[in-house]
Amino acid sequence: MIVSPSGVSEVESTIALPIRRLTTLDGDAGFGRSAPIAVRSRDRIVVSRRGMVTCHDPSFQHELWRMPRQDWPDLYPIDRNLWITSSPHAILVDVDSGTVIRAMSYSGSVMTAAAEWLCTYDNQTKHSQILSSDGAVRWRGPLVSSMVFNDRFVCFSHDVGRKVTCIAQDSWEELWTWSVPQTGGEVRQVAAGFPGIALLGSRVLLTTTDMEIVELEATTGEQVHVCTVRPGGGFFVTDTQFVFWNGVSLTSVDHSSWRTSVEDRPDLSQLYGRHPPTANAFTMSTRALVWTTMHGALMATSLDRSSPREVWEVTIPGAIMPISVPPLLCGRHMYYTARGGHYRLDVYVGA
Repeated sequence: MIVSPSGVSEVESTIALPIRRLTTLDGDAGFGRSAPIAVRSRDRIVVSRRGMVTCHDPSFQHELWRMPRQDWPDLYPIDRNLWITSSPHAILVDVDSGTVIRAMSYSGSVMTAAAEWLCTYDNQTKHSQILSSDGAVRWRGPLVSSMVFNDRFVCFSHDVGRKVTCIAQDSWEELWTWSVPQTGGEVRQVAAGFPGIALLGSRVLLTTTDMEIVELEATTGEQVHVCTVRPGGGFFVTDTQFVFWNGVSLTSVDHSSWRTSVEDRPDLSQLYGRHPPTANAFTMSTRALVWTTMHGALMATSLDRSSPREVWEVTIPGAIMPISVPPLLCGRHMYYTARGGHYRLDVYVGA
């Protein structure tokens, strides 16, 4: 599954059950205890480890290039390019060749990146800012919780997820700010999700922590639609629907007609044993659903409606809870970063 900078996911991986572990890439067992972090750039997998960035084919049989870097570099894929950041330096790299396209300097920490700019957080001024590749400040504002963008708009949540602001990319002017309605005693926020904001053209699709979906018009901030999802759970957004998964129920909401369908899977309860059914983070291929649990397991089930459906489960020894990052999928392969115990990147292959 590919998650675009606009927050919209494309379900195109074909991994299916059965799944088996193919290889393991060890992390740093010394100071910092870092696990390798993998990101996908089309049909390439790029891995960040302490002092190094490497690029691999999906099966990890071939290392295509490597680049020494300081500390633990962060990676931000942009189509076939990739920002590699390690304060105070950032470089944009061609993923196919490993060639550096441009370099820039920044202060603070990078929060997200586009081809022509970085969004950073300045630790001294306590502000977020968008820096163009020549170092010019295009926008400065409050601490950003999550940010998505397309070629026209930049939308971000702030105030601990209680507000959403939209910026026009042609002028870098703020168009509007929308506040999550607060009712009752609990604080309502835009969900962290995958993320809780998605941009589809001039539509802004928001998901709140109490599983309410809100559609806003990107130019004006006008509310177009609102509905509540039951049952909810972890989620992602595609160009046609919202998909929610809570460990035993799969809920789909068509965001054109706003029709909802729910598929319950009580047969999966046996996978959890004595643990309650949970889904911390999940992802989906065209043939399977894969998720992590609160008790340190990776689980998967076939999307084929034939009976009995295939299921798969593997426990991650010493995993640090919660496992909130979903596995990464590419073709028939799956990648999972395990933290705690043996810090590593596990590479799996499916049918």
